[in-house]
Amino acid sequence: MFLKNSLAACLILSFSVLGFSGCGNDGIPKEAAPSDEFSTSKVVLNDTGIPVDSLPQFSGVPYIPMNSNKPFFTEKEISRVKASPEFVDLSHLDSIGRSGVCVALLSPKTIPDSVVSAAGDFTPTGWHEKKYTGIDGGFLYQKGLLISSSLAGIPKNVESEIFTSTSYLNKIGLIPFEDSIYKYIKKSGKRVLYRVTPVFKGTELLSRGLLLEAYSLDDDGKGLSFCVFVYNAQPDINIDYTTGASSPASDSVKEIPTIVIGELASDYDSTKKEDSKKK
Repeated sequence: MFLKNSLAACLILSFSVLGFSGCGNDGIPKEAAPSDEFSTSKVVLNDTGIPVDSLPQFSGVPYIPMNSNKPFFTEKEISRVKASPEFVDLSHLDSIGRSGVCVALLSPKTIPDSVVSAAGDFTPTGWHEKKYTGIDGGFLYQKGLLISSSLAGIPKNVESEIFTSTSYLNKIGLIPFEDSIYKYIKKSGKRVLYRVTPVFKGTELLSRGLLLEAYSLDDDGKGLSFCVFVYNAQPDINIDYTTGASSPASDSVKEIPTIVIGELASDYDSTKKEDSKKK
């Protein structure tokens, strides 16, 4: 399940250098655009020369270690960020509307007192409203944030970090790592450099997964450090990453019909009107 050294080397070239932007005078992260000095371009596997087949196929394991579980941050990046105030740096959506690399310097200052839903009516690429038996809550997809709102609040341009996440990625793959960052910051009061990279194949609309990198700055990674690829997959469900379409992968899984609330309300209103006429 581990990646070959050649793949790791390619990933170092692809992921290692990103731009960071600052904060307002109050130390709260502000809306940030990618800087010119660093690259925050979309990581598309074919464009980086990384063979798609080199990423192990999903086999029921939610994530795999990358680069021996060591983040791809360079010494130059780490040195520079140590002197920086907190920030959240988001990539712009690409030409087909996909979210890109997100980087944040997290600390107790960035953690909000309360968290609210952020997705709203925005529809990320690859989104389909599908429900299946065997999935907690039924829905296959969720509108996720690349940088959790529990770690950095909600930026003004939140659409730039909304992505289509499987229920499995969110609950089994992603949340445990987000929780580890949250608990470390709350307990230690120290800062964490965190980068999330959605990984797409070619022009597919649904990401194959997320590369998560975290590094505790103030103790040189001793308190917290990881680098993992989390699969955007769902057990017992076939997913077409080109469009996000899906279907059951076994006879034990059944699709659950979804009801459009607007249509239901319309039908209900017309029924009430007919009943009132009869009276």
